[in-house]
Amino acid sequence: MSFSDHVHILMCTYNGADFIADQLESFARQDHQNWSLWVRDDGSSDDTLAIVQAFRDTHAQHEVHIRQGAQDGVAMNFLTLLCDAELAQRPGFVALSDQDDVWLPHRLSRGLEALGRLPSDEPALYGSRTILVDEDLTHRRESRPFRRPPGFANALVQNILAGNTMLLNEPALRLLREAGPQSDIPFHDWWIYQLLAGADATIVADPEPALLYRQHGSNTLGANLGRGALQRRLSLLRNRHFKSWVDGNNAALTRNAKLLTSENAQKLETFIHRHDRNRFSSVFTLGRHGIRRQSTRQTLVLYTAFLMGRF
Repeated sequence: MSFSDHVHILMCTYNGADFIADQLESFARQDHQNWSLWVRDDGSSDDTLAIVQAFRDTHAQHEVHIRQGAQDGVAMNFLTLLCDAELAQRPGFVALSDQDDVWLPHRLSRGLEALGRLPSDEPALYGSRTILVDEDLTHRRESRPFRRPPGFANALVQNILAGNTMLLNEPALRLLREAGPQSDIPFHDWWIYQLLAGADATIVADPEPALLYRQHGSNTLGANLGRGALQRRLSLLRNRHFKSWVDGNNAALTRNAKLLTSENAQKLETFIHRHDRNRFSSVFTLGRHGIRRQSTRQTLVLYTAFLMGRF
């Protein structure tokens, strides 16, 4: 890491006035201070933008750029901002941020240090664990550890990197910008993990938490922890929501197959055509290609859902 490394913090907002001030102040407390902030608001009707503008006025040493969205949803909001024409002309790393977390002081420096050990001309993505907290930042508990290495086969059926922890280098950004915003993906962070893993980028999954991940009633998905989270995910399989997410991801990956390695493009084809043969045979094929979730139990649930026609 070098203190000359510039980081563009990308934060998409929507009616975040209740918590956004805490997040903004945590940017100001970073031990790496060479950053600028890019905000894209998706049509807030509360004081979100006024709070951001006040922060800009009191932190003139940092550039704060504000864009107006058009209620595109979280995924498109982030990908549109990531592909912003002015931002694309500015060199530097990109860190993604939610509007309601609180970053620990090493959020940027630890990610920069990890990516700084890698070749600067090859795409790389950093993500970390988080500390889950209640709405008032109490009841701290760490997110699940990474059990298996990240990779494309895992990314096809699971996202293990939370978007609010992601840091990307310039070659990774070029890949994502070449693909452009995708209208049919469910989650921007899952898409980023999938595309970069499919392009054989280096994926760094740091076991050290980098931020306080606030859990409250307005979370888009929330953390995957506890019995309630398991029940929610089983419900997603039963109701075929998970299948619709996977189908959207597969469509986007297919459009951008030229960015994948030949090996991963073949894995994608195998995964897409998993219903073209006997289901029991397909389960063995999926396993042989390493298409599985992080834990054995989660993988068994996934394969069982497939055998039952739910996935």
